[in-house]
Amino acid sequence: MRNCKDIQDKITIKGMKYLMLIIFMPMLCSGQSAPKWTNQIIVKGTDFNMLAQALISKGFMLDKTDKDLQLITTTAPRTFKGLASSVKLQIYLKDSSAYITGQFKLEVKLFKNSEESFESIVNRGMKGSEYKDTFDFMDEFAKSLKGELTYSKL
Repeated sequence: MRNCKDIQDKITIKGMKYLMLIIFMPMLCSGQSAPKWTNQIIVKGTDFNMLAQALISKGFMLDKTDKDLQLITTTAPRTFKGLASSVKLQIYLKDSSAYITGQFKLEVKLFKNSEESFESIVNRGMKGSEYKDTFDFMDEFAKSLKGELTYSKL
């Protein structure tokens, strides 16, 4: 009887190791993910012209560009993924690094006379929420620049 108990314990421990490996493997294999409450993405290794071309190719309209100050602001509306929101990005370039932030506006009015206002894009909320989807959109744009990413909170 003692041998059966030892074998059962070994199988249980071995099974738990494999279960833990299966659970944590996606976290170990994935790239850097943005921490919650992040509202700025920094992309190293880019320049002003590359940013402007990337924005235009993604369908953004450039609102303001200042090559001396190294600033680019896109216009809203930029509706995406069928969501009822407009997105605009602000990008500041310093030392070959792009500092990307953004704002979004819901296009749905709750009340007849309600004001529409822009809110900062922040990595919060659950999948499918306006906050999460707009942050993911900004993150996808940053990743398309193919530079090293860093996430920060202003």
